[in-house]
Amino acid sequence: MMMLFSILPVVLCIAMLDGRPPSFSQMVARAPHAVLHLEVADTSVKREYGLMYRSSLLSHHGMVFVFSFDGLQAFWMKNTLIGLDMIFVGSDARVRSVQANVPRSTLRMAESSVARRSGSAKFVLELPAGEAQSDGLVPGAPIVGIRTLQAKVP
Repeated sequence: MMMLFSILPVVLCIAMLDGRPPSFSQMVARAPHAVLHLEVADTSVKREYGLMYRSSLLSHHGMVFVFSFDGLQAFWMKNTLIGLDMIFVGSDARVRSVQANVPRSTLRMAESSVARRSGSAKFVLELPAGEAQSDGLVPGAPIVGIRTLQAKVP
């Protein structure tokens, strides 16, 4: 088991060094006032890469980050070039909290200036900034379709 942990950072670096983003599967989920088209980040490589280097997101499109446990999840928005709403969702598929209008970063931004956000969640949705409220994503709101997603080992 110790060897797995020493190899994992090397695998992550190799996967990201080739310059290509990982391949994300797609899913559709339902918010109270919108149908959401989401890319699924269900491995450590996909969660680490996330929405980096994207210059835009269509309305009602984003990403769902799937974790192996329901608890504190921390995000660092390094190389995330678009502003986002981050929706922290429990294993019961109900919104716990919303971090609205998380500021974008730039490629040359000092690491100390890059936005960080955290919250308790099993799932975290990232949508274009300003969209969560209009989609009805407020604490307690259900999100239909994500409950069966499972985190995968790398």
